[in-house]
Amino acid sequence: MRTATKALIGVGGAIVVIGAIGALASPSSHTTSGGGQGGGASYSTPTSNPNPPSTATPAPTATPQPTATPTPTQVVFSVTGNPGEGVDITYGTDTTNLAGGPNLPWSATLPLDNSGNVMYYALDAQLQGPDGNITCSISINGKVISSGQAAGDYNICSAQIGQNFNGQWGPE
Repeated sequence: MRTATKALIGVGGAIVVIGAIGALASPSSHTTSGGGQGGGASYSTPTSNPNPPSTATPAPTATPQPTATPTPTQVVFSVTGNPGEGVDITYGTDTTNLAGGPNLPWSATLPLDNSGNVMYYALDAQLQGPDGNITCSISINGKVISSGQAAGDYNICSAQIGQNFNGQWGPE
């Protein structure tokens, strides 16, 4: 019986030694206890923290800057020149028909609708007699997209823009 106990304690001691070596090789904490009668020794290995606390001073956070409210894009209709005996102005979209004033220079503004609900913006200015020379234009963000000209004899100055498949507005 003594030989069996010694063998059991020897096997238990070998397990403890192997467990201790494994614990030292492992980055995490292990506790190994020996077997045998009356219990055995208990070993614990310290752990090393793979993510030690940072000693660096955190970078200051940027203060958010206030953003300006975006100005909606506008469509500007304008007619300039010498109207002679007068001019009749109509402008708008495919769903509106608005009248302009008789005095030149003249301009009006509508919001640009990029929703797909508006197919085109148009401007017509007709001279009211045999005299006169006018220019008409449609602009977006200060850039003339379409323009026209009319001279005498009740001629009509026309400008029209439409939206292509890429969402860009261009002359029609």
